[in-house]
Amino acid sequence: MLNLTIQKMIMHDLDLKKSSPTTFNKVIDLSTLPVEVVEFFSKHISNVLTNRKILNCRFIDHESMVLKDCIAIAKKPAEDQIFIDHTVNIAQKLFNSMETSTSTSSGALIFVTFTINEEETRYLGLLKMDPNKAIQLDPDNNTFKVQKDILPSVKENLHKCSVIKLESNLFSEEVHLRVLDKQQLKGEVSKFFLTAFLQAKKVVNDKTMTDLIHKKLLEYALAESIIEVNQLAGFALEVDQILYPGRKVDLDVDLEGLFGSYFEGEADIEEAINSFKMVLRDDYENAYFRFTAESDTPTFYNITEQEKKIKVSFPTQLQETNVFLSEEFEDGVRTRVIKIRGLDLKEKVI
Repeated sequence: MLNLTIQKMIMHDLDLKKSSPTTFNKVIDLSTLPVEVVEFFSKHISNVLTNRKILNCRFIDHESMVLKDCIAIAKKPAEDQIFIDHTVNIAQKLFNSMETSTSTSSGALIFVTFTINEEETRYLGLLKMDPNKAIQLDPDNNTFKVQKDILPSVKENLHKCSVIKLESNLFSEEVHLRVLDKQQLKGEVSKFFLTAFLQAKKVVNDKTMTDLIHKKLLEYALAESIIEVNQLAGFALEVDQILYPGRKVDLDVDLEGLFGSYFEGEADIEEAINSFKMVLRDDYENAYFRFTAESDTPTFYNITEQEKKIKVSFPTQLQETNVFLSEEFEDGVRTRVIKIRGLDLKEKVI
């Protein structure tokens, strides 16, 4: 789980049976919230940012209403009234978009400003929470009612989410916001939540993700003692097969298969997947987890000996097809055997 610090929170009620949203003119006093509620939203935001379906997005242009409201909040982060006024604007915008779409799902729209890992960068989370018996709005007291024994899972009930970086010059950044929409209707996200409401579009950089995941997976496997150094070549080959150019990568599914060879229990596999995704996110805040693998150059496996200046190098995808590595012991001396099969080799002295 990411280390989140929630700074402000406000909620507005989107009841489609009414003619307009019910908005609140007061920021929630975080000190009055049950610990379970704060933990619920912290865990949910963390899960959103590492969800396999998260989309990196940019606002379409400078005139996006949600962008303008977020910039206003970013310029004066300490001003409660600014936060209140502009979240009301956003709630009205979403309500209007829902009225003209096929959406029939009323619920609360919760706004949360937060930081990650004690960094200075602030984010605004927009979380649309469908009605739920376990955690409910208490409009009279501007807080939430909680049935502690039946708190909803962080994987459920909050189906539409967006996390927006609060920067006054946000348009100069590669990625402006991250969007997750779990609803079932195909295509509806692009027509309604992403395009009509947020006025944003998807951004991809599949080559960056391919290169980053390859590098970090090898580092992670060694650092966490998932593999020994002498297993690195085989592990790199497995990673190359996952990240083969043109292949559709679903990191959660692919890592489950990869780590399944190295862990016995499902809980250990899930923990390793989540831990690795946190490592990715720490290194590249815009990491996402479903993409088409793209790479300009193959990964090379190197065998070296510094003192004798020996070096053997070959693309990892050739291992076990054209290049075969093994170890033998002759008169008690460890011998590394390299066999190259089916290739026309040329020799050169340099």
